[in-house]
Amino acid sequence: MPPLNDLYGAEISDDDKLHFANGIADRIERDASVMAQIRHHDEDQVMHGLFPKRVTDAVLDAMSDHEKLSMPLLEDEKTGRQFALLILKLLAGREVRTQQ
Repeated sequence: MPPLNDLYGAEISDDDKLHFANGIADRIERDASVMAQIRHHDEDQVMHGLFPKRVTDAVLDAMSDHEKLSMPLLEDEKTGRQFALLILKLLAGREVRTQQ
């Protein structure tokens, strides 16, 4: 398996690469037919089945979902500020957990 840096280069943080890969894996995990193939076949067989197409589909869906989630925040200042406040609260909650 190639390291994530070989796939993306160094301009994207390792955390962002890992977060993206885990998100795609989560999407694939919801596909029962692909998961059955993964459970019952070796790597070569899986790579010749539905799996590669499902990964491509998951990447395309993620792009679309991120655009749908991002555009309202960028197009409307009030919505963007509300989202910023949500992120501020999430980060404040993380700070409380790390200080305990």
